[in-house]
Amino acid sequence: MENKKSAGCQKIPMIPSVELSENAQVIADHARNNINQSINILKEYDKREKAAIEQMLLLDQINATRKIGWWESIDKLNEDEVATYEAWLNDTVFKLKSRLEQLENEASSSSQTPPENANNTPSTRE
Repeated sequence: MENKKSAGCQKIPMIPSVELSENAQVIADHARNNINQSINILKEYDKREKAAIEQMLLLDQINATRKIGWWESIDKLNEDEVATYEAWLNDTVFKLKSRLEQLENEASSSSQTPPENANNTPSTRE
């Protein structure tokens, strides 16, 4: 009992020299049943609490050893770094859109059918 914080669950002894009336016995039995029921509920809560603590410890271990996602480094940036990163992203998006537009223009111009003698070879028609 050295490590326990309290004396724990103890039985409430009946005092043999005192005889209770029938009503008092019913009330005492009912109170004892309520106490025992409360003790059982507390034991169940203790089990749940221990299970939750074990699960939290396990999840903390998993979290500590997991692979860090590429997006998580963004969470560690300060306000100025976020603004710089946002400007870089906006510039990159602009460049990508410009390049896409350029490629679409090249594709549309090359999809037009060239004239029949576009390669400067004489026609063999007669």
